[in-house]
Amino acid sequence: MKLYDLLELPIFKESKLLTPNLKKNTEINSVMVLEALDIEKWSRKNQMILTSFYALQKLSYDEVNTFFKKMVKIGISGIIVKVDRLIKLVPRWFINLCYKYRIPLIKVGTELNYEKILLAIYQPILNNQSLVLENYYKTRQRLIPLADSFVSYEVLLREFNNITHYPCLLYLASNSTYYRSKDMPKNVVIDEGRPYTEEDSEFVKNKYYLFRLESFDNYRTYNATKIEFTNNNTTENNSLLVIHDSQKLSESDTMIFENFIDIIQNKLQTEYALKQKEYAHFNNIADTILQYPVLDDRELETLLDEVNLNHYKYYQACAFFTSDLSKIELYNIRTILQNCERYSIYSEHRDYIIILFNIEALSNQLNSEIIEKKLSKYFNLHANLSVVISSVKTRRNMQTILDECLKALSFNSKIFIGHAFSIEHLGIFRYFLSVKNPNALNKFIPQNLIDLKKKNNDLFRTLKVFFDSNKNYKKASEILFVHEKTVRYRIKKIQNLLHIDFENQIDLINYQISTYLLSMEKNNET
Repeated sequence: MKLYDLLELPIFKESKLLTPNLKKNTEINSVMVLEALDIEKWSRKNQMILTSFYALQKLSYDEVNTFFKKMVKIGISGIIVKVDRLIKLVPRWFINLCYKYRIPLIKVGTELNYEKILLAIYQPILNNQSLVLENYYKTRQRLIPLADSFVSYEVLLREFNNITHYPCLLYLASNSTYYRSKDMPKNVVIDEGRPYTEEDSEFVKNKYYLFRLESFDNYRTYNATKIEFTNNNTTENNSLLVIHDSQKLSESDTMIFENFIDIIQNKLQTEYALKQKEYAHFNNIADTILQYPVLDDRELETLLDEVNLNHYKYYQACAFFTSDLSKIELYNIRTILQNCERYSIYSEHRDYIIILFNIEALSNQLNSEIIEKKLSKYFNLHANLSVVISSVKTRRNMQTILDECLKALSFNSKIFIGHAFSIEHLGIFRYFLSVKNPNALNKFIPQNLIDLKKKNNDLFRTLKVFFDSNKNYKKASEILFVHEKTVRYRIKKIQNLLHIDFENQIDLINYQISTYLLSMEKNNET
């Protein structure tokens, strides 16, 4: 009920609106008699306050002013003052306060008692709520049979369209799909919009936004409401966009929309539960394939058939640690990697994910360059993120993939090889994967090189760049931004300190590998 509806009630024919310059479209949901001034404890939004003014008469101006501030904070719809033989006029200062705080004020005569006023206000409110509830249950009776069966979202939306006769567009984030009613204009743009929420209604749980839509097809402008809602198990935003003639949806329409969204959410919840069950089942199969070498050929073939991973001879995997990733990042990275090949299955654990691929030929195997490119965004965001690519296997030795990948990831977390790297291309470094403690690698590194890095990192960096430049003084000087003579001087000094003979290939290889191992340590400690 609006304030102007209240003033049209027969019982208020002789009443007088003392604040005619204020808007009369204030929403009214209830009425309460003022008996105590602790209004914040018993009143609520969109409520009319009924008083005889006695409760306020003995208060000071400042106390009444504070009382008005409380009413504004609550969202009081207006005040009805009942005059009698002792108080025949409402004081001008009180009317001024109503104008100041924009609270409508109505004066009623002595012939009306509280009981009549309360009944007159509550009767249309209760009638309206009864109609709203009736529409709610009628809608639910039509939709529930569809929700209980495995019908499509297209069918649900069509039935909703038949009930409301409103053009509508449903978007579901879980499958990134739009579902459109036949009467919904296709080429529309949002002209302007503003959010609103029926906070006073116990039936409204979702976020509502009013929009103006403009169609490029017929150059018409429409009023529209967009309702955003989530699935209880995810934070993804779904939405329902509805075109309507009125400026704002009625409470009855809102109830129907909430009902429909509730049905959609239940369906999404069911689908999510089924996906989780399927995920757990597939996860268990992936674990069995990757972790149980006692499987015989028949058992393995059965499992591979079940997960659609029995098409080709070769298998390869990639894996990454997940501890620093959000759920959405984890999902996106996994999806990007799975899209690298047609047939795949993944196993997700507390701190890592491994994806197993069935590849057609050796020429189809994954490579680090492709993964670096596809995941560059996430590598830039997470310095510690790395993806390891296993060597290619057949059925007979595919159970070694998981151990191989986890050892490589653990090694890379201490001795940084790269964000994306292939075990196949590690060469001699594959030997170090079996070393459980990366710090133990120091026993393979000459002590004088360790001391050089600790005491003179500039010289150590010069040696590293020199090796990276294939012992080219000019190229090394360009990388280091120093003169070529400076590089020659430093290298000569390093040779004297370390007693390196660059003509001795064993000496050279030993110091090159040791330099790379030291330079790849993430914590820069030895």
